[in-house]
Parts: sequence; structure tokens; C-alpha cells
Amino acid sequence: MKSSTSLGLKGVIFDANVLSLLAKAGRLDLLSQFFALPRYITPEIQSELEAGLRNGVSYLKDVLQLVDEGHLEIVTPTATEKQAMSHLPPKLGVGEAEAIAVCQQRKMAFITHDRKAANYCDRSGIACTRLRALLIALQNAGLLTASEVKKTLAE
Repeated sequence: MKSSTSLGLKGVIFDANVLSLLAKAGRLDLLSQFFALPRYITPEIQSELEAGLRNGVSYLKDVLQLVDEGHLEIVTPTATEKQAMSHLPPKLGVGEAEAIAVCQQRKMAFITHDRKAANYCDRSGIACTRLRALLIALQNAGLLTASEVKKTLAE
């Protein structure tokens, strides 16, 4: 995983699946420990998290609390970014498409566990880090153990 500052990135957007897995593992603290850049979610990703909470996934309240406290900010797509979403592959989820459009326009990185979204980013030159690479970087930084990485990937 390249240094985000060496890439000139303006921030990172987290997908709901990454935040969900970190919340389930009780390790949302890693976001502020590892990322010096501003940390974001999009309105669609926030909606996905809220829907999960309404459906009984109680640990998602911890993610939404980070939003309430300003540790994760909401980045609202511009009209141009919304238009760009219509040109993305229909196989992408709405949350992923929204995040990708914002990342592409604003020079941000997308952190995801969605294979289709990551593959699209790779093909399109959009900064993207897959969950596995993030967890390994966290392990290399001494913030996660090998067993924590294995357990998180198994969930």
C-alpha cells in the first residue's frame, strides 16, 4: 500500500463493508490511528449503514457514532459527480458508484472489500485499497496481529 501523501490524495472514502467488518471486530479505532488524511463516507454509504442498524446489526451504531462525532465526515456528491455515476457499470452498488465518482473527481482513495468496485478502480486508475491490503498494512504497522487479520478476513 503506497503512502497516501505520496499520491497527493485529499482523503479516503470507506465502503460500508469495510466499516462493518472493523466495527464487528471492535477496531474502528484503527481509522484514526492509521489514516492521517480526512476520512469520509458518502450519503449512500451512510444509508447502507443505517439500514443495517435498523435490521439489527447493532455494532453499526459505533460507525454511525463516528459520523455524529465528526471522525468520519459525509461527502456529498456534486451534480457533476452524480452525472458521472450514470456512466459507471450498472453492476456496481449505488454506494460504491457514489464513492467511486467522488474519488475520481476529488483525488481521493476508496477503501473497499467489494471485488467489482476494486477491479473497476484498478482499470480506471482510481486510487483504491482492498480490505486485505489494508489489513496487511495495519499488521505491518503493528496495529493488528496476524490472527486479527485472519479473523477479520474470515468474517
